[in-house]
Amino acid sequence: MFIVMAYYDGETLTDRLEHGSLPIEKTIDITTQMINGLSKAHEAGITHRDIKPANIIVTKHGEVKIIDFGLAQRSDTPKITKDGETPGTIAYMSPEQLMGESMDSRTDIWSLGVVLYEMLTGYLPFKGEYEHAVVYSILNVDPEPMTGLRTDVQKN
Repeated sequence: MFIVMAYYDGETLTDRLEHGSLPIEKTIDITTQMINGLSKAHEAGITHRDIKPANIIVTKHGEVKIIDFGLAQRSDTPKITKDGETPGTIAYMSPEQLMGESMDSRTDIWSLGVVLYEMLTGYLPFKGEYEHAVVYSILNVDPEPMTGLRTDVQKN
């Protein structure tokens, strides 16, 4: 028995974000490719449940790859997460994930929105010094408008 994994020559979105926000055109390209990848997973009944910059690779050819489906769940299988476990990375989790409720593709869309905010501003939308503070922020606080963090982002 052995495990085979793909190799992608590139860098994670986390690596790219270490230098701050991304240009709007690059953000649109990466987001569009992420949407296309997630739509294929969702069409197959798979929810990733851990969309975050560390799980996005941008290859040297500009292709975006969603990796680490280790927490993914198929819509036709029962819940397999142990009680008390947190399925995902707190800062990118949807309110449903945080509250242990039923999740579907909308969970990934929420997380994609958090990643999009971070790509455009260089900051996470929900803040806190501790995990519980981040959870409180996600559940109760509206993020700062992007227009306050980046002047070339327009409010529509």
